[in-house]
Amino acid sequence: MIEDEWPEQHAWIRKIGIDPDHVTGPHVPTEELALEAARRGYGLHLELPALIEDDLASGRLLIVHDRDDGGLGYFMVTRPGPVKPALRLFMRWLKSVV
Repeated sequence: MIEDEWPEQHAWIRKIGIDPDHVTGPHVPTEELALEAARRGYGLHLELPALIEDDLASGRLLIVHDRDDGGLGYFMVTRPGPVKPALRLFMRWLKSVV
């Protein structure tokens, strides 16, 4: 599944040697639709394992290619100043599952 407005996905696909402009599969407008389509067997979807833990555990989805892309990713950011304990706890949890 190719999401129309996700440049990071296109960059990652290029890094593994595939030109996303030549992928003939369906193009979908949102990540949610792409993920649901993959769950129903309509194609592949790129997703962080932490966001599909239940799908992986139940066997609904499986990882077919796992690669550290060496730079593409998400970053935790917050405004300057003290970090509240609840946020610190959330950040610790997020780091443990990603």
